[in-house]
Amino acid sequence: SSDLVAWRRSKFDLISHTWVEYCDTFDEVGRPVGQKDRVALLSLLRAKTTDDRICVVSTHLARNPELEELDKLRCRQVGQVVRRLGSFVTEHDARSAPVVLLGDMNATSFRKLLGMSSAATLLRKDETFVHPFIFECADVPSGPTSCTAARNVRIDAILYQQSCLELTAVGDLPVLSPEDPIPNKDHPSDHVPITSTFRVFSEQEVAKYWAREWYLEVAGVRGGSLPLGPDQLAIAFSFFDRNRDGRMSIAELRNSVSSLVGTAGTSEEELGSGLSSLPQ
Repeated sequence: SSDLVAWRRSKFDLISHTWVEYCDTFDEVGRPVGQKDRVALLSLLRAKTTDDRICVVSTHLARNPELEELDKLRCRQVGQVVRRLGSFVTEHDARSAPVVLLGDMNATSFRKLLGMSSAATLLRKDETFVHPFIFECADVPSGPTSCTAARNVRIDAILYQQSCLELTAVGDLPVLSPEDPIPNKDHPSDHVPITSTFRVFSEQEVAKYWAREWYLEVAGVRGGSLPLGPDQLAIAFSFFDRNRDGRMSIAELRNSVSSLVGTAGTSEEELGSGLSSLPQ
């Protein structure tokens, strides 16, 4: 495998790390049979200046992105990562730490891959904590990342948790052409790197994000895009409970909702129509 998590020691401390060894097959009782040569590395880092924590996951999924029949295998691998991610952050009391997952996904549709993985994760009948990353992650926009004699595709990705990270900058990718496939004299690999810069949200910004998702769902304005678990509901409630008395009054709700206008594409008309259905 070719996974790596590196950090500047002057900026970050490593709190802990773990890994996932992918397994492609299981026996009749669900036990893994035979490990493959692909893994995922999970690292929990702490910023020295702000004390913010962030979980970075690096992986390399099953090869041959042109073979759609392997999407189920890649979906299973993402599911293994998500389950280990949930237990890893729980072990270190880091469920609120933003997550970034990056690497060679070997899939031509990240949305399809994540959609299949999230559905499979929800259908499992165990008590494993399901990390919300799988439902709310966004991908850093980029052009093709692998342009060889055989393919010209975007298969590498940086996926980030949009409830607690703001994408502030994306690095330029070199212009690739099938007439000059890579590797070549300028690019020694058959992949080109994606780079990006993020800002970690404050606790208030995270609460505002989940408050908007909750409100749009319960007000019936439009279907909420994300399932809210107990952790997210508690965070959303803290945004509306302005006087911290453990209750949410209609007045608090109205005042709080007005501050959500323009948040993540939410219009005043959407919020207003939801408020009109509330008791006076």
